[in-house]
Formats: sequence, structure tokens, C-alpha cells
Amino acid sequence: MGFWDVAADFFKNLFSFDQAHPLLFTQFYFWAFFAIVLAFLCVFKNKVVLRNAFLFFVSLFFYYKTSGLFLILFGFVIVYNYLAGFALSGVKGNFGRKAIVVLSVVVDLSLLCYYKYAYFLTDVVNNLFGTEFIVRDWFAVVGNQLTGSQALTRSSFRSESRSSSSRRSAMWLMFHAGQSARSRTSGISAST
Repeated sequence: MGFWDVAADFFKNLFSFDQAHPLLFTQFYFWAFFAIVLAFLCVFKNKVVLRNAFLFFVSLFFYYKTSGLFLILFGFVIVYNYLAGFALSGVKGNFGRKAIVVLSVVVDLSLLCYYKYAYFLTDVVNNLFGTEFIVRDWFAVVGNQLTGSQALTRSSFRSESRSSSSRRSAMWLMFHAGQSARSRTSGISAST
């Protein structure tokens, strides 16, 4: 096995998700990744746009390495709430602003309720009525992120600056994604 084969295997493993071996906080790989991210943050210290873009893409990569394709639903939640916050900035009437907030909260809470309580409710129904319904575990981890995804919408409703509320919401969601990945592997709920 030559150098190029070893390098190709290394990069294949680096950029692929292995459901049997997700990235965990207790692994050397995580700490090496963390050190590299901190080193780049020092380089980008005074370049705010570059630093934020770097953090955004590194956070997406980290979330992919911990949760795989759950990243798709996570991306939907981020984009949906950003667009709801953006729509709030263009609406002047109080009724329209409240309608957008209500719709955003309903969508977020619907996703949260499904991913947080689907197993519980299915188990109750199966025990009460003798049925054998099952829950598909497509995006269960994302439910933990949804507990704070309304932050952008709420702060936009209060007329905070769009860049300030977007940045705070994105950072909260990225931090919480790491907690969710940890809780999924250890069995502890990050949102309790």
C-alpha cells in the first residue's frame, strides 16, 4: 500500500460519516479537530466575516461527523427560522408580525413534539390498544436543537438588528448540536 493509497483512505475516512463510530468528545480525533479549529480561530481573530464563515462551515462538518444526514433537517430548521426572522423585518403591522411568529413557533414545536415524544406516545397507544405501531428513527437527534430554534424569530420580532440576532441564534444552534450529539451517544438528554 503506497503513500497515495494511505492518503486517499485517510481523506475518505475524514470526510465520511460512520454511524457505528460517530465523532465523540472523548476521542483523540475530536481533541485534534478542536485544536486545529482553535488554531485557525487565532489566525482569523481580526477578520470577523472570515472567522464567522469558518466557524459556520466547521460547525456543519462537526455536526455531520456526529450525526450524519441529520444535518439536512438541521439545515432546514436554520434556514426556515432565518427566513421567518427575515420576513419579520419586512412586515409593519402587528397582526402580520404575530402571525409569522405563531407560524414559526407552530412549525418548530411540531417538529420538537414529534422528535421528542413520538416514542413515548407510540408506546402509550400500543399498550392501551394492543397495536404494534413503530416510529421511524430518521431524524430523532434534531429534536434537541429545536428547543432554541425560535431565538432568531423572537429576537427579530423584538426588532433587534438582523445580523446580531442571526449570529446569536446560529451560534446557539451550533453549540446545542454538539450537546445533542453527546447526549445521543451517552443516553442523556441535552434539553432536560
